[in-house]
Amino acid sequence: SKVLNKEMRPKKQRKCAVIINCGDLPRHVENVSFAYEILTKNLEIDPHDIYILDSNRNLSYSVSDSSTRKGIFSVFDKLGKVYEPSLFFIYVTGHGDKGIIEREQNEYVVNCITDKGNKNIYSLDRLPIGKSVGELATIISLNGPVIVDCEFKDLLSKVNSRQTVALFDQCFGGGFSKVCGSDTCIAISGSTINQFSYANFFPRVFFDSFTYEKADCNPNDGRISIGEAFDEASQYSKRESCQLQTPVINGKNPYEVFLR
Repeated sequence: SKVLNKEMRPKKQRKCAVIINCGDLPRHVENVSFAYEILTKNLEIDPHDIYILDSNRNLSYSVSDSSTRKGIFSVFDKLGKVYEPSLFFIYVTGHGDKGIIEREQNEYVVNCITDKGNKNIYSLDRLPIGKSVGELATIISLNGPVIVDCEFKDLLSKVNSRQTVALFDQCFGGGFSKVCGSDTCIAISGSTINQFSYANFFPRVFFDSFTYEKADCNPNDGRISIGEAFDEASQYSKRESCQLQTPVINGKNPYEVFLR
C-alpha cells in the first residue's frame, strides 16, 4: 500500500487524487477500479499520486488506509504536509444519508428517517463546527463515526491546491456539493440533497466522458472540461433514472477547468 509521511519531499505543482470507497457493494469496488483506470490512463495522473481508502477485503488494488473517519482524516492531514498540487481530485463512492443532529445521552448522532419511515442513527465523533443540535446534515456513511458535509469541506482545505475538484456519488450528495463548492473547488454530486443515487448512472459516464470526443463542445481547445463531462453525464443520468436523479455542480468556471 502507498504510505504517506511528513518527512517526504514536498510535491509542488503536481496533480494528485484521493479515491474513498465508503460502500460495501461490488459496484462500489468497481467504481474505484474504473475511476483509477481513467485517472491514470486517460487523465495522466501519476499512480504514485493517487491514494485509495477502502475498508473492504480481497481487493484487486492496494490501499493507503481504511475508509474510516480516522483513516480519512489521517490521509488528508498527511497530504496537506506533502502536497501543494496544481490540481487535487477527490472521488467519494458509497452510501450517504441525511438527517437531524441530535444529542442522545453522552453523544451526538444524526437521526435519519428513511423513505419507508424507518430510523437510521449514525454516531458523530463530536458536534461538527458550524453545526447545531436540531440542524439538518448530510453524511457519508462509514464503519463507526460518520463524516458530515461541513467536516469534509474542512478536510479539503487541508491541502493547499490551486484547483480542487470533488465528486460525490452517494445518496443525498447534493448536500456535500453545496457545502464544498467554492471559488477554488468545483464540487459535483450525482443527486440533489433530497434524492437517492441509483446504481452507477452518473459517476461511470462522468469518468467515461473524458474519453468521448462528442463531449467536447469547444473544438478549439481539443480538451474536455469538468463542465463538459458533467453535462454529458448529467443528461445520461437524468434520462436513465427517469428524472429521479438530478446531478448537481457547484463552484467557479467549471468549463475552464481541465483534468488534463
